[in-house]
Amino acid sequence: ITRNWGFPASALAMAPKLQVVGVHGTGTDRIYKAGLAARGIVLVTTAGSNAQSVAEHCIGLMLASARGVHLGHEAMQSGDFAFRGRFRGRELSGRQLGLWGWGHISKAVAPIAQAIGMEVQVHSRHANAKLLATRGLRRVEDIAEFLGTSDVLSLHGVPEERPIIGAEEIALMRRGSILINTARGALVDE
Repeated sequence: ITRNWGFPASALAMAPKLQVVGVHGTGTDRIYKAGLAARGIVLVTTAGSNAQSVAEHCIGLMLASARGVHLGHEAMQSGDFAFRGRFRGRELSGRQLGLWGWGHISKAVAPIAQAIGMEVQVHSRHANAKLLATRGLRRVEDIAEFLGTSDVLSLHGVPEERPIIGAEEIALMRRGSILINTARGALVDE
């Protein structure tokens, strides 16, 4: 059973009787999958087991970013009481949330965001537009439109060959947009 460490080829070489690798979570990008497959070793994950927790964390990060919670805390700690007059937080109600990916976590984020008044759109090759519409969500296929209309962009998915968000994608986003990544660091080219 592994989590963030993964299961590299070196570990596989030390386990001649291994039959199953279990990932405590959903990320398998650090698992030597080709080696497991070659030996017929089963790979299992706990997909969805922490979806609600991560969804709430995601919403918390959105609220904290929009309201400048960390900035306000730092200002008060340093005695900068004029910060209150300088900083203008943003309400999320009425804003557009873009969910990049449509899995367990984004499916839990969407209704919470709607409950606080956000409009929600989804960019995913797996999401069904008709089913999304029954939940009051909109599927957006065009990435430029998706990025350009999202006030908050929340990433949900696993890394592919290259990051999905880099300078080119950020240039398409609205000025002042919020980017939340509760998925994998490799999704963003910092």
